[in-house]
Amino acid sequence: MTSRAALALALAASLAACDGGSERELRLPGAESVPARPADVIARVNGRPITGAMVDLYGDARRQQHPLGQPPGRDDLVQELINMELLAQAGERAGLLQDATLASALYVERANLLAAAMMERMGAEPPSDAQVDARYRERYPDGRITEYRTRQILVSQEATARELIGQLEDGADFAALARERSRGPAASQGGALDWFRPGDVLPEFAAAVTSLEPGAFTRTPARTTYGWHVVLLEEVRRTTAPTPEEAAEQIRAELVTEALEQRLEELRAEAEIEFER
Repeated sequence: MTSRAALALALAASLAACDGGSERELRLPGAESVPARPADVIARVNGRPITGAMVDLYGDARRQQHPLGQPPGRDDLVQELINMELLAQAGERAGLLQDATLASALYVERANLLAAAMMERMGAEPPSDAQVDARYRERYPDGRITEYRTRQILVSQEATARELIGQLEDGADFAALARERSRGPAASQGGALDWFRPGDVLPEFAAAVTSLEPGAFTRTPARTTYGWHVVLLEEVRRTTAPTPEEAAEQIRAELVTEALEQRLEELRAEAEIEFER
């Protein structure tokens, strides 16, 4: 994390810490007048405050940058923030905020910070136990898991994939073709993939695999973001599913992610998005 980003995060933390009660308002740089705790101000640089919340979060950022190093003391952190503020003010006076590259970088950092905070707020409501239980029963209806072991040939063009399917139909060896033609990471192993569950792979790939019987290969190539796949299903096995308690944490995380993605899709649908070029 850059020092500039650390200061931006510190500003956000100081804003989040405000209670807005009877405290007088304190103007923070880069923000409208917002309620803040005057008692939290440690220093002022030409009238601009350095707060305890800023120091705490800046210290956390420094420790993340250098986890094995000696953590700086609080006084050192305050001095670093003062130096940072002095340089920032000098940059403003020098007209750096009119620099297109710097202005764009500050805009992106601000948007990133606000987006991360909004995602955290939207994900603060955990899924209910009923939702977790329903997803568990949907995923493991009989308490068992189906796993698949396959080989694949991955190519960039559909025509190439169909050509390879024709060669397989004429009796070509799948592993030999994979070693020769596949651009996938398992090409040197004849396209052999580890055991996986349908939920572990891209939906298009999973649909192609689950439509096969052991020993069969896809007669139509499957398209994913990686390219065109020709898949050979070698073996299927059934294993015991995790208990509801064992699966609960992962399912909750999945449900939170899905809710965030759905909300983002709603925001996109509500927004006016125009592409200039």
